[in-house]
Amino acid sequence: MSCITLGSSQHTTSRILFGQRPYWWVLDTDYYSNTSAPLIKQFPVTCETGPGIAVAETFHHIRSIYNASLKKYFLITFFLFSFAIGFYLLLKGLGVDLLWTLEKAKRWCERPEWVHIDTTPFASLLKNLGTLFGLGLALNSSMYRESCKGRLNKSFPFRLSCIVTSLVLLHIFDSLKPPSQTELIFYVLSFCKSAAVPLASVSLIPYCLAWLLGQPHKKSL
Repeated sequence: MSCITLGSSQHTTSRILFGQRPYWWVLDTDYYSNTSAPLIKQFPVTCETGPGIAVAETFHHIRSIYNASLKKYFLITFFLFSFAIGFYLLLKGLGVDLLWTLEKAKRWCERPEWVHIDTTPFASLLKNLGTLFGLGLALNSSMYRESCKGRLNKSFPFRLSCIVTSLVLLHIFDSLKPPSQTELIFYVLSFCKSAAVPLASVSLIPYCLAWLLGQPHKKSL
């Protein structure tokens, strides 16, 4: 929860403090009114909708992640989502639009299809909340409990198979890009995609591999 709150608050703070991206600031500022503005080459990866923040996060209480109930994960997800919506409406009422950077990006980016809508505050928040919700579902699922039974889950072949399969699946998920034409659909699909990643890697993959690798052992008995 602390990592998600920290990441979301940093994204929000950068918008409130009006952090700029170089490719739109150079074209939008009055600083170069008496001289020619420097030419900045744009690429598909430069058209983000925020200033960007380097974040280093670590987990200190790993055991509490595994021991938390599904109800706790759900309540935390609901609380953070409700707080974000309320905070956005409050700022909107005060005349601060958190999505002002999206308008800047669409205006000054060389090609509109290069604009990364997944760098908006709502997209980052929903990805974090989706990951949290999916992790809660995975750790409290029957598949996770079944895969943790017996000695198989402690064996090196089983763990290596889980790692390799998870990396392949993560690569597949990463290649799936939700359509960004409609922002609401994009946000919903981003949440579902982020929830599916921990759900698959934590519970589904270990459960399937435990079942497959356990079959020869059962037959030998």
